[in-house]
Amino acid sequence: MCEDAIVLKNPIPQVDDFTDYLESTSEEVKRLPALAKVAPNENLLAYDFDAVIKSSRNGPPQPKKPEGQPTGTAEEQARKPSRVHACSCFKGSQWSLTIRQKKEDWMLPPPACPPIIRRESKFAAGSEVKQKDEFLNSFKETCDTLYRLIFRPGEKKTATTGLVIVTGGTSCGKSQIIRGLIDKFLCDEDNLKAWFSRPRVPHFITYEDPIEQLLFGEDHPLFEENASWINYTPRQRGIDVSSLSSAIKSALRQTPAAFYVGEVRDIREWKLLLEFAGTGHLIFTTAHAGSLVEAMGKLFAATSSETAVRRAIVADRLAALVHLRPDQIEAGEGKNACARKIVIPSLWRRTMVGAKTLMAEGQSSLLPHTGDGSRPPKENSDQSCFGRACFSNELMKSARKRLQKAIPQKSIRDQFEKAITLRCTEWDLEGL
Repeated sequence: MCEDAIVLKNPIPQVDDFTDYLESTSEEVKRLPALAKVAPNENLLAYDFDAVIKSSRNGPPQPKKPEGQPTGTAEEQARKPSRVHACSCFKGSQWSLTIRQKKEDWMLPPPACPPIIRRESKFAAGSEVKQKDEFLNSFKETCDTLYRLIFRPGEKKTATTGLVIVTGGTSCGKSQIIRGLIDKFLCDEDNLKAWFSRPRVPHFITYEDPIEQLLFGEDHPLFEENASWINYTPRQRGIDVSSLSSAIKSALRQTPAAFYVGEVRDIREWKLLLEFAGTGHLIFTTAHAGSLVEAMGKLFAATSSETAVRRAIVADRLAALVHLRPDQIEAGEGKNACARKIVIPSLWRRTMVGAKTLMAEGQSSLLPHTGDGSRPPKENSDQSCFGRACFSNELMKSARKRLQKAIPQKSIRDQFEKAITLRCTEWDLEGL
């Protein structure tokens, strides 16, 4: 075996780059410092190096030798060094290897349409069970509406890039909403067709502190061929990576379809994420904020965007900004009383018109336009800011049949709907 070779468990696909995994206790991982030509250091959680990539499942290649080719074994001639970025993941139990290579004849050709075993996401199961009785809408219903407005599925457009931020107070469902948006993005049929036409399995990378719940897979990657429809590299701060800047540095070498940051707590991290968004990547994150205006103000403060020119940079790199506001709505009295928790979003999304107005008017452009409450949100319009009254009408359509079963009295249902519309309109007028 070549001294600079890495042996993988999976077959090597005939693609430009792919990701595979090694258990942290394997002999291959112990050799990474030597391959990277650095001294062994347990605090070093990522390596870059060139290595010959082998697989125990491809079998020995038997290429034909052209006339005049230097002597040597067929294996040595067929396998050329590949560029490898290795980093710790899954809370230190695995190492992710993103490999850039030159396609060779002996490699395993990928299927034209890889079978995708779609496992039920933990997001969908958890949100429905917890919200069955006490919430007006499931988080999935809210995600469906937000996703349609932010990503506009079905339209002929270039790939979405930029920063998607979900903000709100404590326990308002930020994590559930962001997980739902990520799940829908990675499972979007148009996106899957684009990724597999290259062909390439989408690579989803996270930076979390801590990893509260794995978004995909189990506590380790699945190694069986085509058993997983996604390459997933979750990294925890302090175990797999030292800082957000280090995680971004690795992600730039890993060709991610999406990059997720669990929560932004430091104003300096906004600048890092906006710079990363400017490289043409899609980033998801959450943050605490009291309103849409306050959240945008944090972005402007982090980037010193006092001028229209500076605000234009933020507008160009921000794909969407969501704020969630929870409350409880009550109607009726006694046995006929109806009470439901609501989580209603407001949204700024990047459109040509929205970017121009944000650049010119700043945070004042985030106030919802007059009449939003009477019009359903349309994904194919140039409208960039959607108020809560707009979303309340849309979400009420999803909940109306459930309310009819739970509240037989039409007068109480009407009273309940009016109370929600009034509350959301008040929030819009107050800029909350």
